[in-house]
Amino acid sequence: MRAGDGLELCQHHYVLARLLIEKVTGRSLAEQMRERILGPLGLSGTVVPDASPEIPEPHAHIYYRYEEDGRQETVDITRYNPSWVSHRR
Repeated sequence: MRAGDGLELCQHHYVLARLLIEKVTGRSLAEQMRERILGPLGLSGTVVPDASPEIPEPHAHIYYRYEEDGRQETVDITRYNPSWVSHRR
């Protein structure tokens, strides 16, 4: 990568890590994060996405930019629901 090159976020590693954690522990990623990381560090205002796209206010927004018919489009994907990744429903 060179200076000035675009950088895009890729969710593949997050998806694989989530599936692996849930398969090995038998519990959701959110449960594991709360128990092993967030709780011990006292991060009571931190939320891990689980089965709901709801995030308590205040929070940052996430935007996805793409090109369609030669036009740049930008969509707010903050409420994107990552539960499709989980093997636990």
